[in-house]
Amino acid sequence: MTREELIESLTRSRDAVLEQFDAPASGLGKAYAPGKWSVQQLLVHLTDCEIVYLWRACRGLAEPGCHVHAFDQDAWAKELNYSSRPLPLCRDLFVAARNQLIYLLEAHEDGVLERTFHHSEAGLLTLRKGLTGFAGHTEHHLDQIRAAREGRTWIPTK
Repeated sequence: MTREELIESLTRSRDAVLEQFDAPASGLGKAYAPGKWSVQQLLVHLTDCEIVYLWRACRGLAEPGCHVHAFDQDAWAKELNYSSRPLPLCRDLFVAARNQLIYLLEAHEDGVLERTFHHSEAGLLTLRKGLTGFAGHTEHHLDQIRAAREGRTWIPTK
C-alpha cells in the first residue's frame, strides 16, 4: 500500500470502529462463535492494539532498526479486564491513538515507510508491511464484530 492508501484505509476503519463503539450496548455481550471474544472484548482489544501499533510506528519512525515485542493477547484480555473495561474511555483512547497514527503518516513522505523494525515473532518488517498488516487486523476484527452483532458465526475468508 502507498502512504495515501494506508491513510485512507486507517481513516475508513477508524470510522467503522467508532460506529461499533457507538452502536447499541445490547450487542456488546454477543460473540461471533461459542467461546470467542464478545463485541465488548473485541473493542477493548482493538483499543489496546491501537496503542501497541502506534508505539511500534513511533519506534520505527524515530529509531529505525529498533526491536519491538509481541504481546500475549489472551493474557491482556484476562488481566486487563476486557470484559468490564469502560468503553467510553476505550473509545476516546482508540480515536486519539488512531488519529495520531494518521497524523504521523500524513506528516511524512512515502519513503519513510521503508524504515524497518525487528518484531520478536515476525522478524524484520518495514513500516509499510507492519502498518498494512495492522490495517488488515482492524478489518479482521470488524468482520467478527459485525458477525456477532448480526447473530451469525464468523468464518475466516482466508
